[in-house]
This record gives sequence, C-alpha cells and structure tokens, in this order.
Amino acid sequence: MKMEKLNDYQIKFLLSRQDLKDRNITFNDLFQRSDKLQSLVREIMKLASEKINFNANENPVMVEARPHPDGIALIVSRTPERADQVSGDDLKKHLSSLYSDLFGERSDNIIDDDSPVNEIYADRNTVTDFIYMFDSLSSAITACSIGAPEYHGDSALYKMEGKFYLVLRCSYSEFTPAARNCFMEYGEFCPLHSGSVGMLTEYGKTIIKEDAVISLAKCK
Repeated sequence: MKMEKLNDYQIKFLLSRQDLKDRNITFNDLFQRSDKLQSLVREIMKLASEKINFNANENPVMVEARPHPDGIALIVSRTPERADQVSGDDLKKHLSSLYSDLFGERSDNIIDDDSPVNEIYADRNTVTDFIYMFDSLSSAITACSIGAPEYHGDSALYKMEGKFYLVLRCSYSEFTPAARNCFMEYGEFCPLHSGSVGMLTEYGKTIIKEDAVISLAKCK
C-alpha cells in the first residue's frame, strides 16, 4: 500500500490487487457500506495519522475510488466542520459521497435532505452520478419499472462480480425523494459514487450504455 499527501485536506492510497486480496476485499465491497470498507478506511486513516500526521479528528471523511493499473486508488478527504469555511470550489469538486460513520455519525447520506453530505454539495443543480447496486437483474428491472415515472435523468447499467449497478446521472434537485426511495427499496445506494463509474467501466461490463431506466422498465 502506497500513500501520498495531496494537500491539507486530501491523501491518496494506492492499493494493489494483492493488497485487496490480503484483506479479502473485492471491488464490489468498495461499493457498499460494508464492514470491510469501514475497516479499510479505519486502517488507512490510522496509517495517515502515524506516517504523515493527517488527522480527520471528528470531521466527516469522504472517499473516492478510482481505477489504477495495479488495483485501485482511494482519495480520502477530510472536511472542515462547516463546508462554507472552504475557500474556492476545489475541495467540493473532489469530495465524494461516502459520509463515513467512523466516528459514530450517520451514513445514510442520500436520503435525508438535511444530511451533512448535502451541505457540501451546496449547488443542488450540479449534475452528478448516483449509483445503486442490485443483487439481480430482476430487482433492477422492478425498481426501474416503478421508478421510471419519477425519474427523468440519464442512466446506465453495468455488471461487475455478479452484481448489477445502475448509474443515475442527474442533479440532486431533480432526484425526487419518491425516486430515491424507490431505488433504495430494491437496491442499495453505493456511497462511493465519485469516480466509481470509471471503476465500473474498467473492471465491469457495460450492459446498457444510456436510458437504462427506460429500457429496464419496458422489460417488466
């Protein structure tokens, strides 16, 4: 595992395929709020504290996963106590959607309108990716058949390690609570959405490149 400090807010960890194998972590594990993911984040934050004096204290931690030739790159960002204390937009652009519960905080960041993650994405009209994982194609079809009338953004479907990933590309303001709850009912929200589409295209298979919600809804 290699570590690099990018700036006062961010560090990058390069995890080889062997690093993942040693920890019994699959690519799918990185898309879930799993104990393995939480354990991995705790481990790298402990190393960052010991080796480069990078401490998150009790502030939220954001994680972005990116494909890497030998495995994955994890960009870990700590946030200030308040997002409006950040000067400029650079940090906001790099922060991803994992609001870690490492310090006993809540992590269901996409459902509640007053969640801490939403404070970081102050501009709710910015288009971003929301990813939901499904155990089966039939579950994805059911979710899309019910959610299609409520969702009007772009979408794509990928398969990786036996799981199906539905990528919804829209702004937060367009992603209505009814649509969010529908996809949550049949799938699992993936906290690692920033940069994760690159992981899906690199390590997975593209099933439907565009208008996946509409296409799947027609299969019901």
